[in-house]
Amino acid sequence: MERASATPAPQSPQSPQPTAATPAAAPVGLRLADFQRWFQTIITNPDGLGPGAAAARAAVGRDDASIAAVVTRGHLDPAVRMEVYRNAYHLRLIECLADDFPAVQELLGKDRFTRIARAYITAFPSRQPNLNRYSIRFPDFLAAESRQAFAADLARLEWAMIEAIHAAPAEPFDLAALQTLDPDQWAELRLRPAPASRLLDLAHPANAWFQAWRAGQPLPPARKGRSFVLVYRAGERLWRMDLTPLTADLLRRLFAGETLGAAISALGDAPDLAPRVIRWFREWVAGGVFTR
Repeated sequence: MERASATPAPQSPQSPQPTAATPAAAPVGLRLADFQRWFQTIITNPDGLGPGAAAARAAVGRDDASIAAVVTRGHLDPAVRMEVYRNAYHLRLIECLADDFPAVQELLGKDRFTRIARAYITAFPSRQPNLNRYSIRFPDFLAAESRQAFAADLARLEWAMIEAIHAAPAEPFDLAALQTLDPDQWAELRLRPAPASRLLDLAHPANAWFQAWRAGQPLPPARKGRSFVLVYRAGERLWRMDLTPLTADLLRRLFAGETLGAAISALGDAPDLAPRVIRWFREWVAGGVFTR
């Protein structure tokens, strides 16, 4: 599409002047709700303008609700105008997916990503005016429909970051308040994760690939290998932390509501466990992983 200039170009005296458009027949009158349904059915149809128009007539129960009858004639033919909207709808959602999953687009390549995005839009047309959560099904779609296992885990990581960004703010856990507790009371503590905290159990080292891509380093192979990642927000900054299986198990138990004592006891008798737990705990609290 071209943008109209704010200042019209000067015309020579010999330039033909535009003539008024030929008056069109009175448009078919549709109730607002029916018109919205008609319009949405056309622009979201993946099979083209013709099938979309047929589906739209069926959706509102009006055989006479053709594009030419509903859309008033302007400088462009009504069908051309509707095609502009239909293309813009798909392009905007592809742009939304690419904005949410830039690393996945890098991994797959732009053309392949666009093909998968179009299939996703067909399977999950936009139903809400706010697009913040439109991409929520994309990681599972990659895994199930496109069979892109590594890309799906990379998308889960990127979506966890999106959720952390949009999560509600919360008052951070006050580490100084723990100093007022007796040692026996520590074991009974139940900690509440902050709304922005996400714990990921992935089948691939997606965070290592993401970090290399973000840093402009050579990309590691997209291989299998279980990994655990903590995504959290500290103030205005977003953090990603790779975890060992032991630390991931402890966090999983705490996030599930187990007491601190029970969660630590379940870890067994790992060497030097107590000082390590204290160090992890201080890092998590300082980083805002817990809110209470």
